[in-house]
Amino acid sequence: MNRWNVIAFSIGCLVLSFVVWPTAAQDDTDGERKAPAETKIPDAARPEKQDPFRIPVNPIIQRLIDDKATSETEKRRLAVFHGHWDALKEPTLAERAEMALMSYKLEDESLRDEKAPVLLRGKATLLRGEPEKTVALLKDVNTAEAALLRAQAFDQMGKVRDAIAELSPWRRKLTTSGLRDAPSIVAAAEGMIMLAQLEGRPANDYQQAMQHLAQARSDVDRLYWPASLAEARILVEKDNPEDALRAAVDVL
Repeated sequence: MNRWNVIAFSIGCLVLSFVVWPTAAQDDTDGERKAPAETKIPDAARPEKQDPFRIPVNPIIQRLIDDKATSETEKRRLAVFHGHWDALKEPTLAERAEMALMSYKLEDESLRDEKAPVLLRGKATLLRGEPEKTVALLKDVNTAEAALLRAQAFDQMGKVRDAIAELSPWRRKLTTSGLRDAPSIVAAAEGMIMLAQLEGRPANDYQQAMQHLAQARSDVDRLYWPASLAEARILVEKDNPEDALRAAVDVL
């Protein structure tokens, strides 16, 4: 199951949880209940004839990959990040590790290789329930993404003060426009939400975080899908399933 499969499955679950199914019968003018007329479904539209996880290729990404002006390095980065893995030939260790993490293959050997990117290995250890290893692996990595992972690890270990200490500097950087790239903005915004929960801060922090996520998605990098995914998670937490579903679908 690749990254698109995982996202499609998650969105499918969201859809099922939000849809209100119609009743099997309707009242007529006499108060009697009649079975609804059968609707003919084309064979191609029947669920058993479709691959529920098949996601069409984003035409913008495809054009960038096909563009001769796009470097081979950038083409590979786009292919990995946007789930176009079939086009990759002889993926590198870093590419294999990123694909394994996206498809939740946490035991893949690439994610245990010391030569793989440390941030990917740190994410994998956290998802495997090994927060101590996460902190140890990322202790010298000074990025918003690493700080968020360390804070999540500390929180899992019950070390709330350490988690707050990790997130507070990045909240200041985010609110003072000290961050310019989409990954840092998104990680710091998610950190702001976590910090608000740990410190019991007001709802204004949630609004600010959503504004920064919108900035990352709309102004900084329109192709950085984790920004929309982060929005969806926050909206679910705030009991706003309709907008959460729209944000999740935007990921596709």
